[in-house]
Amino acid sequence: MSAKQLPSGHPGLRRSREGLCTHQNDCDFNVVNETVIGKIQQRTKKQLRLRVQTSISRLEFPFSGVRKKTSMLDVRRMKQVQDKLNNQCQYVAFLRGINVGGHGLIRMTDLKIAFEKMGFKNVRTVLASGNVVFQSELTDTKALTKEIESSLKKAFEKDISVILRSSDDLNKLQSSEPFKGITVTPSIRLYVTFLSKKTGPRTITIPYTSFQNEFRILHATPTDVFSVLDLSKGKGTPDVMNILENEFGPYITTRNWNTVLKVLR
Repeated sequence: MSAKQLPSGHPGLRRSREGLCTHQNDCDFNVVNETVIGKIQQRTKKQLRLRVQTSISRLEFPFSGVRKKTSMLDVRRMKQVQDKLNNQCQYVAFLRGINVGGHGLIRMTDLKIAFEKMGFKNVRTVLASGNVVFQSELTDTKALTKEIESSLKKAFEKDISVILRSSDDLNKLQSSEPFKGITVTPSIRLYVTFLSKKTGPRTITIPYTSFQNEFRILHATPTDVFSVLDLSKGKGTPDVMNILENEFGPYITTRNWNTVLKVLR
């Protein structure tokens, strides 16, 4: 009910000099204060952040009254929403040639400390093959990669190539089911090769199968290559890394699919 619709004798009304009936505490019911709108928007954002934090705690501690079963995927997605509200992007740095065959030895504790000194948050390493998960406010991946490589060279006195992927990129990779239809046995290895530069194969056609059918490249995108190695196929197992480097260049790094899945947990 507007001010004009109230009875003339209503105690909450008064007569102005111009003869317009108005409420005692408000000069016009139809005028919305912009300051109030701003406060409502801030309150809405705070409420959203609080709901996300509450949802995360309930997902992580299901015995606190939540009956629905939840997975680590649910928790991870909720945390990603919280990170975006806090303007934090989560990345994974894949370091090339770390702790391979006794070469390029770096302790993961030292690597974690090096990333923390760069100012990154929530740093953790996964396995010993040079996989670092961290958060940063920066969104320019090229500049971020150069900064990390420069800092690592100062910290460990050696050149270390880094290929950067966001957690969103890896989640999309997982959702695409790149190895769908492949039967995994103890002798089967699934590999993802990350490319730092967009390039295609030089001498082979994809899908590619080696002579003895022990190595297959299933498919490739401008940034990733997906391959399968069968260790049970005879003695002539090819040097997979050399094949991949010969075809896609030296600016690559390869990870077992299980490693990628561990990074996402």
